[in-house]
Formats: sequence, C-alpha cells, structure tokens
Amino acid sequence: MVKFVVTRNGYEADIRFPCEEKDIRRVQNELEIPYETDTRVKVLAVDSDIEQLSVLEGQNADLDFLNLLGRVMYGMDQHEYDQFRMGLYHESPAELKDIINISRAVNRYSIITDDLYESGLDHELDVRGGIPTSEVDITDYSVSAKKLLDSGKCMDTPYGKLYVNEDIPIEEFFDGVHMPPYIDRQFQVACFLDNGADRDFLMLPCDDAELLRSARRLGTSFPYDLGVQIEDFSDHNNELIARLIKKADVYTLNTYAHIVDRFDDDEKDKFMKLSLFVPQLNT
Repeated sequence: MVKFVVTRNGYEADIRFPCEEKDIRRVQNELEIPYETDTRVKVLAVDSDIEQLSVLEGQNADLDFLNLLGRVMYGMDQHEYDQFRMGLYHESPAELKDIINISRAVNRYSIITDDLYESGLDHELDVRGGIPTSEVDITDYSVSAKKLLDSGKCMDTPYGKLYVNEDIPIEEFFDGVHMPPYIDRQFQVACFLDNGADRDFLMLPCDDAELLRSARRLGTSFPYDLGVQIEDFSDHNNELIARLIKKADVYTLNTYAHIVDRFDDDEKDKFMKLSLFVPQLNT
C-alpha cells in the first residue's frame, strides 16, 4: 500500500491506496467536498519506499486515479515491484499518467543480480513472456545474463544493475483522463461506458457515485446518455443472460449485478435455470 496526504479547501486528509469507495467518501467529507462526483485533490506528501513517487507532491490529482496506481502496485509480486521501481528510476516520469503506464510495462526492465542464473531466466521471461518447462530443465540461463553484462548496456542504479529491453515499449494503458480496463476484484459485469469517442471502464456492482464519476469523465452528468459495451461477465456459459445484459443500460446492469452478487452458488444456479422459462428474456 502507498499512503498519500491530500488537501482541498484548506483541509488535509490521509488516505492509503488501494482503497474502497467508503474511503474516498471519507476523504471527501474531511476535505469538505460536497459532491460525490468531485474527486480532485492536491497531493501534499507521499509515503512510499519508492522515492520516485514523491514527484507527485504538489500536483493536482484524482482520487480514483491515485487508487488505480495503488491497485496496480498492490497486484505486483516482489520481482515486478522491484522492476517498477527500476523503471521509475530510469524513466524519471513527471506525471501520474506516465507512472501508471510504466507500472504496466515492468517486463521492459531486467534486473541483473549476483545470481546470474535467476537473472538470466527472469530476463528471458521478460522478453518472451513464457518458457516451456522442458527448456528450463536443460538451459543454463546464466549465459543470457552474462551476455547482458558483456553488452555494455547495463547501468548501475541505487537498486542494482538494470538492462532496458528497448524492444518492449511503454504503451498507453492509461490516457490520464479515462479509467482503463483493469480487473483486480470479483465482479458480475465488466463494461465500458462509451460516448462515441472515448470509453471509461467499470466493474459492476459498484456504488452509484462511481457510475456518476465515470459519466463525468465522459463529459456528461447522465450515465443514461452513454452507450454500454460489455467486456466480460461472470456467467460465461449462460447465453440467455449474455443477451439480456447486452440490451440493458448501465443502471439496470448495476442493479442486476448487485442482486446476483448477493446470491450464493445455489441461488445463482436456480436463478439462471428459472430465467430460461421467462419468454420475454429470450427475444
């Protein structure tokens, strides 16, 4: 987790990310922000063992996007976390957008330690994405690490030696304005709200305030004005429910998601079977 001190209206509040909607509302209350759709704050301080995140101090930011950073960081294993820190040191990003995009490109940064076998194996995984078990059993990956060291392209950092895999780009996962597709919790429906030009990602069920903030990011106060694109849903094998939710607006989808989310497995199975006998759902 990473802790931020944020300010607005002359007040200060602490918040740790990743957080839940209730934590965002608490901060809004402490900062006397009257609208649930308003999540703009100024960062006063960052408490993290990644020094480069301090670049955010003094910047204006959105609590939802600070939470996105916390969610992505929380989802990293230790090696990915070390790569992320290396990437921030090397790239020196100045904005939250760039920090988040680096967090999604950690395989660009290979770390060379004294354990050359593990370093070489990690490097091959970085650039290839996966390695057959049969290959791992017969390959000396220390040779790969030695090639990196002999290339003259390794650089010293406060966190060890770094080799940048330049063929792996930092892609625009996050555009700085709209929520990107990142799934890190159970959901019933994952979807995009769409205004015809841009999209904003949501996992349902969610709080109504999240729906309204998503709509705001797309330039409207009314989620009903927006199209809905289904990205995924939990009942993968139920074609009937798939057809039903593809016709629904986002409020109806969210209501459906809240109801089904409260079902246990037996109740959900009964609901799916019962829906087969409702004629209007089959049209």
